[in-house]
Amino acid sequence: MLSALKEVARYLIVVEPSPYGCKLYEKFAKIWREAMRSIGRFEEYRPLEYWVRVLKLAGLKIRNAKRVPWQYPVPFKVLESIIRSTI
Repeated sequence: MLSALKEVARYLIVVEPSPYGCKLYEKFAKIWREAMRSIGRFEEYRPLEYWVRVLKLAGLKIRNAKRVPWQYPVPFKVLESIIRSTI
């Protein structure tokens, strides 16, 4: 899919929200990961290095790759909304 995208898209942005750095979000991510594994789906967080490798294998040129650290914890109400949407 990524190889095909490079033929039609001028730019591609990949964003992978990291659960690490916010305790409440880490707990949600752990529960989500276990739930997905239990039904045979493998929803896993992938670190920056993974995406860099995948994009390079697809022949894409990487202009910028960085990890943006958490600055604020996810408010409970926001996480609650994410959970409701997920369910």
